[in-house]
Amino acid sequence: MTVRGGVVAPIAWTALCTGVLALGVWLASTRAVFGGAWFTQLWTSGLLLAFGVLGLYMSVGSIRNRIRVFPDRLEVVPHLRRTRTISPGELVEFSASGTGNTTIRGRTARG
Repeated sequence: MTVRGGVVAPIAWTALCTGVLALGVWLASTRAVFGGAWFTQLWTSGLLLAFGVLGLYMSVGSIRNRIRVFPDRLEVVPHLRRTRTISPGELVEFSASGTGNTTIRGRTARG
């Protein structure tokens, strides 16, 4: 069984951040908007590129975040990191938060 959060909001954020990234690339490559103000063009396009890349990283990581439940182990994929396996007999501390305790976090001795 795979446990995953909602994917509609992260997909919407991914689309929005892709648009911001595309706007940053367009502003960096055209002189029609700022004319001769190269410093303003540089900073504006740089900020849009930075926000777009950061937003894409976070939104794609939210889509990829999941927990797989097997009879003998748990496999956790936290964002864009590698899969972590929680074996039988390993101590795990769980905590719930959010509205209606919908967010569950677990911590092992390994982190």
